[in-house]
Amino acid sequence: IDDQSAARRWEFLGRLKVRVGFGDFLCVHGSPRRPINEYIFPEDAINSPVKMQQIFDRVQKWCMVGHTHVPGVFTNEPDFYPPEDVDSVYKLEGDDLLIINPGSVGQPRDMDPRASYAVLDEAESQVEFHRLPYDVESVVKKIHAIPELSNWLGDRLLEDLTQDHISSHATSTLKETQNFVPLAVLAIAVLLIMLPNRQSISEESFMLHP
Repeated sequence: IDDQSAARRWEFLGRLKVRVGFGDFLCVHGSPRRPINEYIFPEDAINSPVKMQQIFDRVQKWCMVGHTHVPGVFTNEPDFYPPEDVDSVYKLEGDDLLIINPGSVGQPRDMDPRASYAVLDEAESQVEFHRLPYDVESVVKKIHAIPELSNWLGDRLLEDLTQDHISSHATSTLKETQNFVPLAVLAIAVLLIMLPNRQSISEESFMLHP
């Protein structure tokens, strides 16, 4: 990527809104309190009640987040429900305020290397979580081949790879998805080396373009 192209990409990122709303949903990357860079970890539901209260004070009904790359649903009880605790489907009902994290396609961080995503079904008033197996080893090799990336970004994908949730039926699904998912992983990874001077994205720079 040449410097001019990298600068255009950086400018595009700088114009993105830090908060986006549609219907009853608020969408941020980090948290409603600090939309760029605050993590909401599953253990915060137990260990950080003040933090969770302050975060939910900024949620009118439902919120979508990412950043931790760990899928699940936070409630304002507060509590955290990973997908396996709700059979991968969480109903959007009742008066609870919710924060929903779909996980990550490229860098899941819940000790399950399969691609993670969620589908919001407004007709059924539910969020359904999905995991998709793919050729993890191929992606790891490609990450290792990019000098600007830390090998750790690939190595972490191998964590817990041999556990039972990577089932024998993965082979057939893998053949259908092995071309798409590695490209998605690399697209996310390469973004780290496209930005000129390895600058970090600050919340202040985004707030200039609400």
